[in-house]
Amino acid sequence: MDFREVQQVGTLVASLTQAQSTQLDPELLSKLKGLLRCSDELVEYTQARLMDRLAANNAQARKLSVELCDVLFSRSKCFRRALAGQFSQFVELSVGHKPDKPLPPPAAAAVALRERALEAVEKWHEAWGLHYPQARTWRAWHAVSAMWHYVWHIAVVGAL
Repeated sequence: MDFREVQQVGTLVASLTQAQSTQLDPELLSKLKGLLRCSDELVEYTQARLMDRLAANNAQARKLSVELCDVLFSRSKCFRRALAGQFSQFVELSVGHKPDKPLPPPAAAAVALRERALEAVEKWHEAWGLHYPQARTWRAWHAVSAMWHYVWHIAVVGAL
């Protein structure tokens, strides 16, 4: 792995996931994809940097990180394998399903982040669920959780 390539990948990931951006820059995305064709090590490094960006204290930066993960997940078996190893952390940082670890502000971006992450996991399950049991297991957990949330909402909010 060439140091310049690693540095470029790090810079591109940071630029693509800036909190000020509203969407992934197609030109930067194209450059990143071109670099990642060079080696699996760069793909794994990118996945690690994206997990760092998913820990950002800004929901918009996390949302862009999820979008970039979605692009790379659908293009790279190496990326899928690397992300599968940290799938529970990915879900925790992007869905905010743990009450003690809520998603960061801004609130509108946090809602969009959660929706986008759930959409990505559903898509991954449909396309690769047989090969990645983490996606299959999480999807089943989410379905049960959503049902209980709905029942709780009816029971508590409906009673008010």
